[in-house]
Amino acid sequence: MVACSEAISRNVAIWIWLTRIFAAAIPSLTTRSVGPLSSLNDPEKGVTPQESTACIVNHHASIKEDLGILIKLMHIARNLLVNAEPEVPQDICAAVHFDQMVYQTIILCVNVTSKGYDGEIIDENQRLKLTDVTELYKKLLVTSLQQAHNWTAKHDRNKMSFWFDVLFDDDGALSGPEEALGDGSGFRPDVAKRQVQHWLDRNSKMCDTARKLLKDYAENHADKPPGNLAPIRPLAWNWLPDGSVDVPADMTNPEEKINPIWKPDESDKFEQDRAYGRVSREIDTWWLNARDPNYEDWVAGMPSVELAQTRTEHCRNNLVHRYAHSCGTDHSPPPGVVEEEEELSDHEHCHHCEHEHDHEHDHDHDHEHEHDHDHDHEHDHDHDDHECECECDHGHHHHHHHHDHEYAHDYVEDMMDDEDADDDESYGEGPLTGLLTEVPNILDPKQIEALHMIVKSCILDNAGSGLTRAGENLQKTRCRMFLALDCGKSLLREMLVFIAVWEKDEQSLIFQVTTQIVEALHHSALIPYAWNSLRISKDIISPAQTVLLRLVNHMFRARVNNPSSQESKDNARDIKLVHFFFSFFRSRIVPECAALMHLQAQIREENCDPSDFPVDSWDMERAKDGLAQYLDFLTTVAEMMDTRAKLIEWEAVYDLITILSGLEAGVPKKPLIELPKRSPRNETGNNPMVERPYSTADDGLPPSPPPPPLQEPAHKFPWSGIKGQIFTIIATLLQPPPGQSSPGNPDVQMQMVKYNGIVPLLNCCAYDDHNPFAKERVTICLKWLLDGCEAANNFFRELVNLSPPPNLRPPPGGTTVSTIRVDGIQGEVKVQVRSGTSAPGAQDTADIVDGAARLNLNQPSGRGSIEDDFMA
Repeated sequence: MVACSEAISRNVAIWIWLTRIFAAAIPSLTTRSVGPLSSLNDPEKGVTPQESTACIVNHHASIKEDLGILIKLMHIARNLLVNAEPEVPQDICAAVHFDQMVYQTIILCVNVTSKGYDGEIIDENQRLKLTDVTELYKKLLVTSLQQAHNWTAKHDRNKMSFWFDVLFDDDGALSGPEEALGDGSGFRPDVAKRQVQHWLDRNSKMCDTARKLLKDYAENHADKPPGNLAPIRPLAWNWLPDGSVDVPADMTNPEEKINPIWKPDESDKFEQDRAYGRVSREIDTWWLNARDPNYEDWVAGMPSVELAQTRTEHCRNNLVHRYAHSCGTDHSPPPGVVEEEEELSDHEHCHHCEHEHDHEHDHDHDHEHEHDHDHDHEHDHDHDDHECECECDHGHHHHHHHHDHEYAHDYVEDMMDDEDADDDESYGEGPLTGLLTEVPNILDPKQIEALHMIVKSCILDNAGSGLTRAGENLQKTRCRMFLALDCGKSLLREMLVFIAVWEKDEQSLIFQVTTQIVEALHHSALIPYAWNSLRISKDIISPAQTVLLRLVNHMFRARVNNPSSQESKDNARDIKLVHFFFSFFRSRIVPECAALMHLQAQIREENCDPSDFPVDSWDMERAKDGLAQYLDFLTTVAEMMDTRAKLIEWEAVYDLITILSGLEAGVPKKPLIELPKRSPRNETGNNPMVERPYSTADDGLPPSPPPPPLQEPAHKFPWSGIKGQIFTIIATLLQPPPGQSSPGNPDVQMQMVKYNGIVPLLNCCAYDDHNPFAKERVTICLKWLLDGCEAANNFFRELVNLSPPPNLRPPPGGTTVSTIRVDGIQGEVKVQVRSGTSAPGAQDTADIVDGAARLNLNQPSGRGSIEDDFMA
């Protein structure tokens, strides 16, 4: 059976028949499912969804029959590529251009299944027919993606050819030249496209077995059906008679190394690219601009606490304007806003080169069945990826050099620029860029696996075949193409949002493969660029950014669980990524969240009107999700000793205390038990007694209060769970080094004192149902804070003197009634105190927590000399 399958896979005639069947079927199905071919590219003759629906309903029977046949044929084509020597059928598939038929099939499936249909204008019978056809198109799309995966697996030229088709979108190429400069790098997609095409031409030689089979068919069988092989360049020279066509391929010894040379004065672009040897100098140059500026040296510094304080104040003062602008309303910025933004966003870029040594292991998947994958294990040996150092002498380049100046903390994109209203397009409104970008909106998690496997096999380091003669790692080059081109960026965004929409957990295949894709971006130092490309001006953190951070956190969590697998080079790269994310946290996340919390506090204190709150509950929920994910990431980072030391060096306590203080001021604690409010008439004792139970004493009693709203207004958003995460991080930073049980970390202890972190910590000792386990975590924080820190202990001694415990001693021989605060119960509770109360003993940490729960450290103490220290 295996021998039979392999023989069929090498039968050139079968591949030609498959190509011709699909070439005939696709236009016919397009006409019956979408509309006349003449109308597809003519805006004036555009087909409406209603017209497409009518087409499908009218041709339901024939469409269903044809799709059933095509699905079976695509299954065959997919499985023919799974054998002991897949390179042979892969090359034959490319020679007969069946790969282009697969591409056209994907286009047709996407065009049909991505259309919106008005459910109100079709009856139940029409809806069933429409659903029937749509599901068949989805099945054909899934099988086509699986075939594309098997065609590209372990085949560098096919990977590059597929990448060329799906990333260099013709529609995107029609955009104006100013749009091509959107990322400020000066990247020219048209130049990159030409250079990649030249690389495909130079690498058009097929394997010897495939060439022999193709030549035999052309010489001995082309006169019989299905007829001749189409002589389409650049592959046709592999089977045509010698000398009949030019040979674009590089026929030199494949073992001979070449040194890439860029000749700017060379007029022949093909020869210019041949001398360069690598895939695309345009891609290489883009990467030098786009990668993390700290890729080689520490060029971009960490924002100082002073700058963060300035930024926070700026966000507070301009909160309403910031959201009004991002929503597109016409508000002029207050005086000084523009100047301050420009000062905060002064940044430049540097160009550097890459020298990498990667040691990894992975496996590819071949699809034998629709959801069953064969696992072909592939080991990638050690490689030196000598990325060439390009002399960027083109006039079109925008040089941005990062230097360590006063605000030397900026990265590729401007973290501080809130005025970029164009980022609203990232919501996905309007047509998406690129063919594959629509696929995540069409398929479910089980159906879409092949798409993720294709992306992974094209860009993940250990899924490659080593270095080229020019010393190029093609996996990394394709990874860089993925983010350099708009189609790739759009696809990445949709793949990330897909995880959120389908709520995929860490054990799912989709989540794990996407994590590997993010790891590939990390190996090229492109996560900072990806992060900035996913920005939405309306959001503090966009949904796609939140998922990206979750994947990065999962990646780092694996480091925590298996620290011995990390090499020093990988460890340094991880620290630089943490540096980027914490810079963004300090420069953007904390100031903007703190500004919202500050406005919540102003409304709570009745200094502002609730109508002034600029965002709705949905936006607040997204901000909270992003902040929670950021804190989850910092929790993981704090557990790693190297990165924990960096968080301490960067004084991360300041940022955590800023958020904690904002929550304390802006969000009231939610009691576990809410006591019913007494009527004023009850309190004055004027209510008549009720003689019988259930009888009504007074029909004039005030009506019952209205039921609470289903959702609290945005200005009362509780930021649930955030405090607990903050306490976990602070406790981790405060704990002694490994192997020691005492004392707490002295640097972090002094930072807590320096940034007045004790007060908000103590304010959280009272029970809060928004953060139900915060009290226990505060206890741990206080344990390490007081352990060996004289300054913190002095603070508590003075606190005890300022706030003595309530005197509940009754008069001699009797009892007294007093009111006290009980943790977890709203308001004050009346208690009866008998004589014989014992004197208080020595305070331990638990006593401090219980005592602090009864205090309100936000109220003036009456001693002006230290009053400010107690203000949250």
